[in-house]
Amino acid sequence: MRKIYILTTLLFQLLILSFACSNPFIGDDERGIVQPPTPVYPEIDENPIFHPDGQRIVYQHNAITEVWEGGPYDINPDSMGLWISDINGDNPKMLLEGRSIDADFNPDGTWIVYELNAQIYKAPFTGDSIDTSQVIQLTPGGRNFFPDWSPDGEWIAYDRSISDGYGPYGIWVMKNDGSGKKHIYPYSRAPSWHPDCKRLFTIKSVDVTASQSSYIFIVRYPFEDTPPDTLDIVITSNSVRYVKVSPDGQHILFQSSPGGGNVSIYVMNINGSNLNRLSDGYDPSWSPDGNQIVFIRKSPKVMWGLGTIWIMDKDGNNLKQITFVPENISFINR
Repeated sequence: MRKIYILTTLLFQLLILSFACSNPFIGDDERGIVQPPTPVYPEIDENPIFHPDGQRIVYQHNAITEVWEGGPYDINPDSMGLWISDINGDNPKMLLEGRSIDADFNPDGTWIVYELNAQIYKAPFTGDSIDTSQVIQLTPGGRNFFPDWSPDGEWIAYDRSISDGYGPYGIWVMKNDGSGKKHIYPYSRAPSWHPDCKRLFTIKSVDVTASQSSYIFIVRYPFEDTPPDTLDIVITSNSVRYVKVSPDGQHILFQSSPGGGNVSIYVMNINGSNLNRLSDGYDPSWSPDGNQIVFIRKSPKVMWGLGTIWIMDKDGNNLKQITFVPENISFINR
């Protein structure tokens, strides 16, 4: 097991305790006014996507074994990694060991592209296994994330989170063999291809009247260095993330928490009209036929709300939980 501590939370708690105990003019009730921030724990599972056959789900499993209120948690590193299961959660199987892996498939599901340790790789995918003997590293260095394979199979889009000797921050594209890398737009993240393969949808956060707002941008092929289009819909006060274009190219799926509320999943038309909230949740992704959405949702029945995988219809109906908090996880109160 590997113990992981949330250092900022623990330090904050110690500072508050030291201040309250050393000041005789603060009563017990007043001491209770200042509260430490809510600790952020990893999800049970995250980053779910459908396999192109529509019958299986690939996701990151974080292998949490023990959680302490307000601070550390334990994991089993031998079980943490990329997993696959049937669409109903049956027959789970580990594909690849590692932490926080984002993945996508080529159109016929015979290759998988994934990010591991801030680099992007691809490997053959056969049945329910990754051929690790044929892994190809596509990015040589820097920090690279969110690979998205184009619907025609020719391109892979991704983002770089820093500017360094390997290139500037922002959205990049490359051929499916890693050649032809091109930086197409700065200050944006998490690209998603439109089915026409001539447009990339991405997000960019800007400061508007001292509040963080996020815009959804459209970058058009051949990715010339011109300003991208901006959709009319802007959800203010918090971040828009995980933009996903529907397989038919008519809708955009994303997560946001407007006004600082619960993170929720939204859908709107491709032109930014007809915005609808579907459910609490995050990390959404479309099924290959566009009729279902897989995502992460926190269960109110679980201490600290650790997230698991859910599926719903494209209109938000027929919610179904796919993965669950393992029964052997220990929840320990301080």
